[in-house]
Amino acid sequence: MPDLYIDSFKLACPKGEDGLEVFKTYIENIISMRDLLNVSWLGIYISAKLPDVLAETDSYPPWKDVRKAIDYLQFQDIDPSDIFYVIDQLLEGVTVIEDRFGIDDILIDNYQSVPSYHYAERLPPFIENYQDFASKICFCCHLNDLQSSDPYFLTDNLRDEDKNICVKSEILDCDFVDSPCCVEFPIIVKGTFSAANNIDDFRLRIDPITIWRHAEDDESYRAAIDIYIHQKADKQGIEEENRISVSWSFGSKFINSLKRLKFLNKDEEIDKLLRALAEVILNENLQSTHHLRVGKGGDDPQRIREQDNAKAWRRDIDRKFHLHYWQTSDEIEFAWASYPHDDFYIPE
Repeated sequence: MPDLYIDSFKLACPKGEDGLEVFKTYIENIISMRDLLNVSWLGIYISAKLPDVLAETDSYPPWKDVRKAIDYLQFQDIDPSDIFYVIDQLLEGVTVIEDRFGIDDILIDNYQSVPSYHYAERLPPFIENYQDFASKICFCCHLNDLQSSDPYFLTDNLRDEDKNICVKSEILDCDFVDSPCCVEFPIIVKGTFSAANNIDDFRLRIDPITIWRHAEDDESYRAAIDIYIHQKADKQGIEEENRISVSWSFGSKFINSLKRLKFLNKDEEIDKLLRALAEVILNENLQSTHHLRVGKGGDDPQRIREQDNAKAWRRDIDRKFHLHYWQTSDEIEFAWASYPHDDFYIPE
């Protein structure tokens, strides 16, 4: 499962003199985090020191300033309570990295980060917390052999060309919650994170195949498809509001049909499947789509589901495998993955 580490500075409310455009970005960033709260396919982690840093820098958002900014910027679907809900959920409902790995605090020296410009001009408490947080992540990954994990760092002010953050730090000592690990200090730790300025950038960085391969519920499978579509549409330059015009769902037997054909754990097969699903949802590559007929004859009529008049369709995943689904004017239900070629079954 991917891990998302949130830089404390992302929750710091701008000051009035920073201007409305900065407030606009801040509000949009906070709201965008809401959709990632309590999802099963992503681990979200913050620093235990985040509340203290916000208090020390007077960065917890004042209600009246947030209300004033929302009203002035004419956000129609956002209320100040939405902002405070997200922040409170992050402060109270998200795991702190110290608890996750059973450490209290560490003593660091010789911290290095490439790049470092994006946090160098912050107030000192944010700089110290950034270095402490990044060092703890690297140290904990080292202790728990998580070098092959999928870490992402949500921060701020990175240039477009900088998509990774490389960290090196010397850990002089550590206070463990329980029995200390057998570690000889000092120890040098290193780490590389895929980095993003906002949730939209994060969705462009994360690998949907990894999410699909580790999925254990429909929510996670849906997230992989949504992210795949987001990345595909971004490459094609399709605006967000024009990306999806239909709702879609999984039929009761769809995931089991994928399991039967090994489409849940092989990266090459997953990529083919996600492409086929995305093209159905985006109404693309129509030459790969055909009627699923009531019989095997080319002149037989297309199958119609009696309960809602949905039409049955068959789409190529590749030359061997096919995707069967029901479609009305505004809804798609993925029903079955078929193999071999003469498997024309579609559950109703």
